[in-house]
Amino acid sequence: MVGLILFCGISGVLMLKLTGTLTGLELNSEQDLKDLLQSGEHTTLLKLMIGANHILVFILAPALYLIALYPGRIRKFLGLTGYPFTLLLFCIILLYISYPVMSFLAEIMDKIAWPEWMHTMDKNSMEQLAGVLKMENYFDLAVNLIIVAVLPGVGEELLFRGIVQNEMLKRTGKPVLSILLTAAIFSAFHFQVSGFFPKFIIGSILGFAYFIAKDIRLPMLLHALNNGMPTMAYFIAGSDFSSFENSGEGKISPLAALTSLVLGLLLTWYIHSKYKNPGYAEESGA
Repeated sequence: MVGLILFCGISGVLMLKLTGTLTGLELNSEQDLKDLLQSGEHTTLLKLMIGANHILVFILAPALYLIALYPGRIRKFLGLTGYPFTLLLFCIILLYISYPVMSFLAEIMDKIAWPEWMHTMDKNSMEQLAGVLKMENYFDLAVNLIIVAVLPGVGEELLFRGIVQNEMLKRTGKPVLSILLTAAIFSAFHFQVSGFFPKFIIGSILGFAYFIAKDIRLPMLLHALNNGMPTMAYFIAGSDFSSFENSGEGKISPLAALTSLVLGLLLTWYIHSKYKNPGYAEESGA
């Protein structure tokens, strides 16, 4: 499992260099990618590269892992048991009522005097996202929804919840530990300092949803919705990333964050009480 995670990380870098070699573009670093995205040149090609990279790293690599280690048992390993529609609704509500506490934590992290390289990493990440999300028409919106929502929803959940969380649960027998450790790895994989805790919370919610539903399709759908809704809002706002990014800056009070956290924990408890599989929970040590 550790080898798979390392392979996925290295593959992203190699894919960047391979694309530069095949296209003749200067792509020796993330800075080169950021500069090209900001310039608006080769946008379609770069988006195709990002999509191909995601398919390779987060879909093909995990699929080969599953085929090699769980031949004939992939469906059972990932869980495709089906889940009630009400569970989907409750998980969507849980995700969205947690946004205030996520934003509050991101603001706190952003105010800390981190080393310069960490701030640079955050800045580059946001500038790359701004370049990817440039949209002028509905075709651009459709392409971005595939790249930003559909592929990450399927691929990242296949890797992190489908494989990493499952393997941890098999080895530790502790659902909470498995969910939280996987969420931490998931968040760290995004290389964002200010976004670490928001993505950790999102990863925890997705891991919890998977544990309850026993169906990988639920976190995949939640992940796609989580990424897709802001992308659509960004398009509606006219693709003005700077104003969109700062629209809620400084508006999350400690009381709002605390309310969000308490409501999120209460809803988590309710979902667990209503939808948990007692036999599975006992077997896993929950």
